[in-house]
Amino acid sequence: MTQRTAPLSMSQVLLCGAAIVTLSMGIRHGFGLWLQPITQTQGWSRENFAFAIAIQNLAWGLAGIFAGMVADKFGQSSAGSPAQDRDCGPLINAAQKERVEGFIQRAKQAGVPVLAQGRVAEGVPSGGYYVAPTMFGPVPREHELACDEVFGPVLAVIPFDTEADAISLANATDFGLLAGIWTRDGGRQIRMAKQMQCGQVYINCYGAGGGVELPFGGVKRSGHGREKGFLALEEFCNVKTVVQYHGE
Repeated sequence: MTQRTAPLSMSQVLLCGAAIVTLSMGIRHGFGLWLQPITQTQGWSRENFAFAIAIQNLAWGLAGIFAGMVADKFGQSSAGSPAQDRDCGPLINAAQKERVEGFIQRAKQAGVPVLAQGRVAEGVPSGGYYVAPTMFGPVPREHELACDEVFGPVLAVIPFDTEADAISLANATDFGLLAGIWTRDGGRQIRMAKQMQCGQVYINCYGAGGGVELPFGGVKRSGHGREKGFLALEEFCNVKTVVQYHGE
């Protein structure tokens, strides 16, 4: 005789991490399987598009002016421990450090130009998973730096031609978490924000997640559901329909 037992006292699972964690997610208990609601925040796909005379022309000679200005600042960046309050902290583990370094090494071997490279700060703990920030450009659109998620301190500069080209470039990825638009054109700001396939869009500013009142989450392989804000409370709620007959 099989005894029926109560399911786990868990009504919601919130996960933040790699997509592989939540491709097939269930909560097992005994011989039963209870599928729980899941809010996932996974891929950190971050695109920034700057509309200026230096970047909105496919000729790298003009775009390179803008990229050079960014590279000047980028080259001053450094990775260090939280106590050092540097631009970047350590990666999560040795496997991720090896993965990010693999992206950097393969890009260099493929001949993608390195525009700037920061450094690992002195005095970091030995054995830490630190990677020097690296900026590449121009990055070919078919290259893995333009398509895959590095999840490390790597910046890929890709010139675009038109507004439509920029939108197509932003959406040509399996991820969609954050995007940034830099332009003084108000109409362009709204048009692009509407068409970008991502969970958050920053216009003439940039951040990761924003305030606690702003819903945070992605689309495609960057997850589903939302954290933070009133919208996040709905993830912890179930709709129940109650029909009552009041009589004649």
